[in-house]
Amino acid sequence: MAVGGNATAIVTRAVKSKNKDGIAVAGKPEKLMELTGWLDYQAGQSGHLAYQAKLQDATHLWLCDYDEAYAALPEGGLSLVIDGKPYEVLLIEDPMGMHEHLETYLRYVG
Repeated sequence: MAVGGNATAIVTRAVKSKNKDGIAVAGKPEKLMELTGWLDYQAGQSGHLAYQAKLQDATHLWLCDYDEAYAALPEGGLSLVIDGKPYEVLLIEDPMGMHEHLETYLRYVG
C-alpha cells in the first residue's frame, strides 16, 4: 500500500564551486528529484531524540513512499524544499529495512 501524500518535496544538493581566487563558494542548488509525501512537525515531541545527537536538531519529519534512488543519496548537503520552504536533511531512514516507506528527519532553515 502506498504512503501517498499531500505535498511535493524538491530534493536539492548544494553545489560548491570556486571563485576566481580559488576560494570555495556555495553555488545554486542542483535539483535531483521530486517526491510526494507528508510533512509533520517534530520538534519537542519525542523524548528519545535527545539520545540521538544527529536527530536532536530535527524540527520536522518527511514521510514518503520508498524510493531506491532517494534512499541511496548521502545526507550531507541535501535539502528538501516543501511549499517553498527549505529544510536541511539530517537523516534518511528506511525503518527496519523493509523498503515500504522512508522517513527523513529535517531541520527547518528558512
